[in-house]
Amino acid sequence: MLVIFCLLAVTIYFFFLVDSSQEETTHAAPLPPTLYSSSRFLFGTGNRLGTYYPVGKIIVEWLNDNLEAFLGEKDYLNRNFPELRAIWPLWPDVVHFLISQNNIGVEFQNLIRKKGFLGQSKSSTLRTGREILSFYGLDSQDIEVSLDPNFVVESLKSGEISFALIQAGIPNLTVSDMLVFNGCGILGLPRDDIASLCTSIHAAMPVNISNGYYREDIPAIGSIGFSNLLLCRDDLPKEVVEKIIDLTLQGYGYLKVKHAAVSAIPADANAALQILIRQGIPVHEGVNEFIKRQGNKN
Repeated sequence: MLVIFCLLAVTIYFFFLVDSSQEETTHAAPLPPTLYSSSRFLFGTGNRLGTYYPVGKIIVEWLNDNLEAFLGEKDYLNRNFPELRAIWPLWPDVVHFLISQNNIGVEFQNLIRKKGFLGQSKSSTLRTGREILSFYGLDSQDIEVSLDPNFVVESLKSGEISFALIQAGIPNLTVSDMLVFNGCGILGLPRDDIASLCTSIHAAMPVNISNGYYREDIPAIGSIGFSNLLLCRDDLPKEVVEKIIDLTLQGYGYLKVKHAAVSAIPADANAALQILIRQGIPVHEGVNEFIKRQGNKN
């Protein structure tokens, strides 16, 4: 039986193969058909600029050490891919507006009229960037610069672009490096506009980056974020879903040590369920069974 579950953050770029008998391998999408095997779980993560990749890798390593494959009753081979169901909310992706050194002090409304990187093609970051510009009545075609993600940091550092939008969990290493070692700045969204942005941009929520979070002299800034969700196929046995949640919560302390973004993953089952419901995505029946079981224990 092939059991596949994906950690989706809208755009999937890399896949880790979870197989305790083999070394970890990274592949670029699309996934080669030869990798489909009943001996592996497949985990999809995002690009290396974001948080999906390092946190996804940490979760994979944890599950690889602890999760035993469950044998189900359905044959997944030669079937159309089923619908997806939500398992658990993860960390929120936060919009970071990084600015080049020569633009520090420029007002937000003036900055976003300059040339900048809004995100990779077909990424959720690009969608967010365009929606923010649209909110201010700006045409993204006049502003956005298309860049390979590997050249974004250097382009911002050199001043070739005025700003770069990075949508990632916090703390983010790319953001930290640019602020601490490369003289760049970070700009918050206008606080008076955040509530309106959350209304106009689907699934957006207000986020506060606290005073001195990335660098001691940077005051608290407001932004918006988007909850990431752990998803699976709807025909994944509910026992597997319960085991995934169990292992993730059991390893909560360990996972937080590996990456601070994990601390934003809710450990309370009812709080997690409310987040899933607000997203409007169907919840896997294994989640309800897990919560029911937790209630019986209490």
